[in-house]
Amino acid sequence: MSGLGAVSEGNGLYLSIAGGFIWNRKADASDPNYAEQTYVRADKTEGVRAGARYADLTGKVVGVQFRTHDDYGESINIKVAAGEDIYIVSISTNNRYSQDFMKALLKMNLEKPLFIKPYDFVGSDKKRAMGISFRQDGEKLDLKIENAPSKEGEWFKTAQKKDIKRFFEDLNDWFVAEVEEKVVPLIVEDLPETPKQGLGKASESVSREDDVESKPKAKESKKAPEVQGTEVSPLKKKKALREYIAENYPDNELPNLSKADLDAWYELCLAEEELPFPNEAEVSESDLDSQLGALLDK
Repeated sequence: MSGLGAVSEGNGLYLSIAGGFIWNRKADASDPNYAEQTYVRADKTEGVRAGARYADLTGKVVGVQFRTHDDYGESINIKVAAGEDIYIVSISTNNRYSQDFMKALLKMNLEKPLFIKPYDFVGSDKKRAMGISFRQDGEKLDLKIENAPSKEGEWFKTAQKKDIKRFFEDLNDWFVAEVEEKVVPLIVEDLPETPKQGLGKASESVSREDDVESKPKAKESKKAPEVQGTEVSPLKKKKALREYIAENYPDNELPNLSKADLDAWYELCLAEEELPFPNEAEVSESDLDSQLGALLDK
């Protein structure tokens, strides 16, 4: 869609999803779609996001990549073609929006345009609902993944926060692995002719999705096979390390590591050597709250 902003290096315009909208964070106040939105961070402080704001995006998925940044962590980049325009929707893998998008990639018809509409609202039951609604051929996409790892509702009532955090990290890793195996090899990054529908203008209020899907039903988690090979993605290295730590260091969590440290820890994991955990006290309740908030409400 022309007029949104400069397309850099022929790769496309980068967009993010937050607060129930699609954002071009680089747009300034001169953009006709410019808006600001106040939000509460995981540590309970208040922040303001700003940029060109849109309600939805329609186009054909023509590329999927997982990226790791030393400061911002892992993200999934979905390249969407809308007519002559290319958009790259970049979402952290550690939130609900990315999980919904990965579900959609596993369920959608990759040959057809996809309608993408985020939502974020508090329902009549006072509970927050956030995610993404997808449509193809005018029909809502069913995001239920039957074989996805899950836990019964009762488990969450008694589980420790550390265990809940680990479960969601493992669940994210499972979806990443499924998309890398079953979706990425199928996408050829050509630029097919698609209807020029692009981004939809956002209104002040976020549309409600009253039929938000429930959590997938239970299936017991099982240990993944060892990750081997010379070219292993950072996401897979972290997954292997988390499994190694869960088995050998049940009272510890995988810390935030630089790329170099991640590579070094992964080599130690493969060699079944001792991991160099820092001599620090166990993660505090407030830190766990912030980490869980980042996983669930980012």
